Amino acid sequence: MNSAGDTPPQSKQHIRSEVLRKRKELEAGAVATKSRAIEVMLAGSGLLRDVSVVLSYVSAKDNEVDTHSIIGGLLAGGKTVFVPVSDMGKRLMQWSRLLGLNELERTHFGLLEPAAQFRRIEPIAPGTVCLVPGLAFTRAGWRLGYGGGYFDRFLDTFSGVPIGLAYDVQIMGHIPAESHDQPVDYVVTESGVINCQELRNLGFTGA
Repeated sequence: MNSAGDTPPQSKQHIRSEVLRKRKELEAGAVATKSRAIEVMLAGSGLLRDVSVVLSYVSAKDNEVDTHSIIGGLLAGGKTVFVPVSDMGKRLMQWSRLLGLNELERTHFGLLEPAAQFRRIEPIAPGTVCLVPGLAFTRAGWRLGYGGGYFDRFLDTFSGVPIGLAYDVQIMGHIPAESHDQPVDYVVTESGVINCQELRNLGFTGA
């Protein structure tokens, strides 16, 4: 059942194109306001309070929830921050320690990644938090990305806490799940924090 409750479930591609369209249509002022609200919600949630290492995507395109201010705040607060570096040939993602946002440069597919001279690839210790991007999420934590599978492959072996960042408009009633799909434990929107792990433990699967 989808969010309307009276039409057949939508395909991943249909959901992907519809949510991406809605996100691209957001005006710059709305993106800034909603992203700031999400940053405040995340800071107030306590989810990052007791962790010393945070993995975070770097917002770069299509009106993603802005993580630049979040990353800057984490670094200023003494947290260790890692950001993704994609290996397109092997279709996998590594993590590079970031010392400042000025180390980033535009790479493939419009992504922002550390420039070659600033790449510090290190193994990720257990007990970290990962801020995860997505085009759409359900309240149970199921996630839909661009389709490359990089984050799903990483989350399959990640032992920490994955947290999705999204606008309210990106929360869907249903996303078709496949065996390789990996859910997040929380989703933070401008309206609040959704405890997806708790909902899944209660057997919740929909909106």
